[in-house]
Amino acid sequence: MSLASPIPDVPRRDGAISVALQRGATVVAANSRAARALQLQFAASQRAAGHTVWPAPAIHDWDAFLRDLYRDYAFAHPSAPM
Repeated sequence: MSLASPIPDVPRRDGAISVALQRGATVVAANSRAARALQLQFAASQRAAGHTVWPAPAIHDWDAFLRDLYRDYAFAHPSAPM
C-alpha cells in the first residue's frame, strides 16, 4: 500500500495547472494551504527549468479570489454596498 496518493483512482492534474499558469491563467484553490502548495510547486518547476526570476503566478484561495472580485467591482461601481 502506497501512501503517495490517498485517492489513487483520481488522476493528478499538476501538469495541466502548470501549463495553464505559464499561459497566464488564474487558478483558484479551495483554501490558502492549497494555494500556497501550488505556488511552491510552480516556483520549483521554474527553478528546475533554470529560471532565476519569473512573474508571480495568479494563484488565489477562494476567499482572496472573492475579495479581489468584489474590490474590482466596488472600484468600478462607486455605489456598490460595503
